[in-house]
Formats: sequence, C-alpha cells, structure tokens
Amino acid sequence: VTMPCKVSEYVKKGEIRLFRCVLSEDDVRAGVIVSVTSLAGDKFKLLHFDQNDGRNGAPEGLELSLQEMSAKFSSMKRSHAGFYFTGQQSFNYEPL
Repeated sequence: VTMPCKVSEYVKKGEIRLFRCVLSEDDVRAGVIVSVTSLAGDKFKLLHFDQNDGRNGAPEGLELSLQEMSAKFSSMKRSHAGFYFTGQQSFNYEPL
C-alpha cells in the first residue's frame, strides 16, 4: 500500500479473504490508483461500492458500481487487477 489508506483484512472464511480500503470523495477527486498483484497467480476480484442515499426508490446502503477480474500476465504466474480514479468523468470501452 503506497497511500495513507489503511487496508484491513475484513473477513476470512475458508479460502475466501476479503480486504477493505475506504476512499473519501476527496481522495477520488484528487486521483487514486488501486493496483493489486498476486505473485502466486491467484484469481481475485476488485469491487467498488458507492453509497446509495435512497433516492429514486433504491434502498439505502452500499451498491456495487465497478468490478474488475484479475488476469494473468507474462510467463510468470502473476495476476493483476486495477482501478484508476482520475477525478474526471471516465468511460469503460470494451474491446471488440
């Protein structure tokens, strides 16, 4: 972790381990890179939740807004996933 965001192991059940990092709106506006690498090549997901305030008839609470699956790279058994918050509006374009 290279930023002042405390990453804590949130839940550990069997083979599933969840970690949590809370980012403020100011962090996101300033720009944040979340980069995760597994040296063992483990499969994992990065999940980003937004706080839903209950407007538009949706229930209050956390709402999944982004999900990134890890992918293996190079001839080594490493896997990686990342989120890039630039503080600007962004779009996700899937390759054809």
